[in-house]
Amino acid sequence: MRNKNFEAKKVAIKDLTLWDANSRFPDYLQDGNEGELIKVLLERYDIAALANEIVEEFYLPQLEKLVVWKTRDKNVVLEGNRRVAAYKCLINPNLVREDNLRGEFEALKNKIPISEEFQLESVVTSNKEEGMRYVKRKHYHGNNEKRWEHYERDHYIKRTRGESEDKLSPKERKSIFRARLGEKIELLDFPRKIKQEILGRGFTTIFYRVVDSAQGRKKLKYEKKDDYGLYIDNEKEFLSLLKVIVYNIFHKKTLSGEPLNTRTLNKDTEIQKYLNSISITDAKVIDGLIKIARENPPKAKEAPKISVRKTKIVEQGSFSSLINPRKALPRIKSEKIKEVFRELQEVNVTKCPTASTLLVRTLIEITIDEYLKKKGDSRKDGKPLVSRINHVRDKYIKDEDLKDTVVLLNNELLTKNLNQVVHNTVFSATGTTIKDLWKNLSKFFGFLVNDPKMKK
Repeated sequence: MRNKNFEAKKVAIKDLTLWDANSRFPDYLQDGNEGELIKVLLERYDIAALANEIVEEFYLPQLEKLVVWKTRDKNVVLEGNRRVAAYKCLINPNLVREDNLRGEFEALKNKIPISEEFQLESVVTSNKEEGMRYVKRKHYHGNNEKRWEHYERDHYIKRTRGESEDKLSPKERKSIFRARLGEKIELLDFPRKIKQEILGRGFTTIFYRVVDSAQGRKKLKYEKKDDYGLYIDNEKEFLSLLKVIVYNIFHKKTLSGEPLNTRTLNKDTEIQKYLNSISITDAKVIDGLIKIARENPPKAKEAPKISVRKTKIVEQGSFSSLINPRKALPRIKSEKIKEVFRELQEVNVTKCPTASTLLVRTLIEITIDEYLKKKGDSRKDGKPLVSRINHVRDKYIKDEDLKDTVVLLNNELLTKNLNQVVHNTVFSATGTTIKDLWKNLSKFFGFLVNDPKMKK
């Protein structure tokens, strides 16, 4: 059914106004003039590079529409401000204050027939809130797209540029070589999950750091030549050693239990030491481990039985915060922990999922630090949260079920949710995600605060 709040139409660039409340602009520029807005975009977002692409693809049909809010006598661009700024600078390079950059825009302008009458396809609405739904979908939710990983970008170069031998840049040659190296992983008898993730975020850097190093080439006995080819002396031996490296990196440790990560493999000497420690016989051990895993898949654990007589069950939906407001504060000495705990009893988790997520991370950070301090354990001071949690699990937790929960938290939920929200500009928190996380994380939190030493 057609949404009557929107109209698809073309709007001339001269009739488009940049949106001064755009999140890209600082507060002091609200109600600012267009020149100041363009200045900020030029300084922060490489509008010149965008203008180059516009000129290069000038005759391609427009793929993405602007979202325009029609208000009084203005057409305010809610979505597409960088593009509009680039067009405005191409039409009038005098908007660019820096001399060298202005010259670049003047040169670009001469390559295309463009004036202020040039029109851009737009979705126009007089209802700002409706227009903001587009902004939220694209920038807050990342348009629900999954960006290409390194190996997908490498395959793109290989498949679109592979025949242009003499014209390839060093970067493109590297991409083609890595695509061919990555294809060897498909030949390994591994679960699909490992094959899919080893060249994705969290693994690809360390994988190529080892395999595409001088030490890695010598160990695996292959050459990388100027024609971006992959020349292997012994395919069988190569695949056996590759299997060991992939398995170790995916599990973040060697078969003997030594940790493998970007810190332990940061130097050539460390890479050499690791490569010296592996052999083709390790591949047979790994085959055995994979066989056992396939024959004995993890069983779903039964939910713990709750005595209705002793426990009053309160549904999550009966309160708006992450933690039940009626729940007593932890009986511990630390006022800071109780303060953050109390905030999680007050903040509306559905309306403020990011705030709730950051409070949960803060709660776990300060609680685990206090726990280790009370234990007189300073071994993990300054180490990442994941490392500190693993340390507590290995040294202090005796309950196997809780240990399994902590493994799940560190390998999946914690690193893929809390860390993503904190460090990833696209990944957004949701109320459902943080509620699911807290169901498991609260067990670990309870273990920490119930330690007798936390009460002293």
